[in-house]
Amino acid sequence: MEEEEITSRVTRKCLEIKACKYLSNYMRHLVLMRSEIMSTMVRASPMSLYRAFDDMVRLIRNYKMQNAEVEEVCRKILTTPVVWSSDNKSLFIIAQVLAYLILLIKEEERSQVLTTIWVELLMQVTKNSREIMHVKQLISGGELLTFIWLLNKHVKIDDIFDIIVDIPIN
Repeated sequence: MEEEEITSRVTRKCLEIKACKYLSNYMRHLVLMRSEIMSTMVRASPMSLYRAFDDMVRLIRNYKMQNAEVEEVCRKILTTPVVWSSDNKSLFIIAQVLAYLILLIKEEERSQVLTTIWVELLMQVTKNSREIMHVKQLISGGELLTFIWLLNKHVKIDDIFDIIVDIPIN
C-alpha cells in the first residue's frame, strides 16, 4: 500500500511540474511574441519588455558570458546581488527579485505556487485585454488566452477577481 501511495504522489508531482512548465512556456510566449496583449495588463509599453531584455543582455555581456550555457547564465542572474532602488523599476530587476524569492519556497511546493501565479496572471490578462485582440486571434486560429476570454464571457465571470479582492479577510 505504501508503494502505491508513493507512486501516486510522484505521478501527481510530475503532472504538477509538467503543467507548470507548459504554463511557464506559454507565459514566456505571451511576453515575447504577444507583448501587445501583456501590455494591456501591466499598462506598460512593449518598450518596457525590450528594456528588460537589454538589461539581461547587458548583464550577460558584463560577465563575458556570450557563449555560456543557459544554466550558467541563469545561475549568474540568480546569484548576482540585486541593487534595489525606487529609481530602478526595470522589469528585469523585478524578475530577478521574484526568481530569488521563488527559490526560497520549498522545492516540493514551488511548482504549485508557480502554477497558481501563472493561472492568476492568465485570468488577469484575459480580463484586462481588449476584445478586438481576441476577435483577431480567433480569425487566425485562436489561442489559449482567447479561449479563456471566451469562457469568461460565456459564463459571465469577468469580475470574479474584483469580487475576490473585495472580500474582507478576518
